Amino acid sequence: MSEPEFWPAPMDGVFTEVFIRSVNELELTDRWMTSFFRLSDTLPREKLCREFLAPYASSGLPVCVQLMGRDPELLAAGALRMLEAGGASIDLNFGCPVPRVVRGGAGGALLRERELMYRITEKTAAVAGKEKVSVKFRCGFASPDELEETAKGLLAAGAGKLFFHHRTVKELYAPVPERTDRFRRLLGLAGDTPVILNGDFTFEEAASAPERFGCAGVMLGRNFLRSPGILRRLRGLPGCSPERFFHTLVRNGLGGEALKGMKRWIFGAWDFPVPPEDPHGQ
Repeated sequence: MSEPEFWPAPMDGVFTEVFIRSVNELELTDRWMTSFFRLSDTLPREKLCREFLAPYASSGLPVCVQLMGRDPELLAAGALRMLEAGGASIDLNFGCPVPRVVRGGAGGALLRERELMYRITEKTAAVAGKEKVSVKFRCGFASPDELEETAKGLLAAGAGKLFFHHRTVKELYAPVPERTDRFRRLLGLAGDTPVILNGDFTFEEAASAPERFGCAGVMLGRNFLRSPGILRRLRGLPGCSPERFFHTLVRNGLGGEALKGMKRWIFGAWDFPVPPEDPHGQ
């Protein structure tokens, strides 16, 4: 069995150039998935693709490019261009629950339009190759009962890997007691296709998930911000204290409202008295 994959979950508005540079400097991850790149009506030039990838790629780590949109042909062409620009793989975002995204018919909204979602997956896999195309999706749009049809359709369309968030779009980020059941249901449907589970894992839960569920790995979002060394620890390396990460963000230029927001993410409050940086903090 291959080594489990531990991913930082892409967070739009959080993955700024300063954030990415700070994570790379502290070697907090061994892989990246970008925040979503929206394709609406035109194919981006290769220069723009390279500029988008540059902060992630500066580390030399493999970069999975997350694409969002509704046009199957445009997304397939965009996937090929991102691969030519240096992306290692492509992820199709069918899970973002943010209301403005859903109102625009993208992200999690496509869980209501399954046939279009399958066509996007099929076209992209045909161009990029199944082994380089993953999908990030939720348990359903309004009900977890949608899971079986959605998963089977995505697999039949050519998804080579599944990033699975256990909540529905309607559930947003609310606690879901049935999380374990939903994970097991999806893994039972996935067969040999690798599955990365996403959704509020503690260190102990993430460490045990590959053996407990039989998944290929785990993706961490908010708990990566609250415990920035968690992905290192999951790989058996020394961690990184929140204070050290925060001071690295400041040194790299994060300021203003972005800094206040990151302080709230990491420490739970804007006015938390951050201790001095410990250069050996783990």
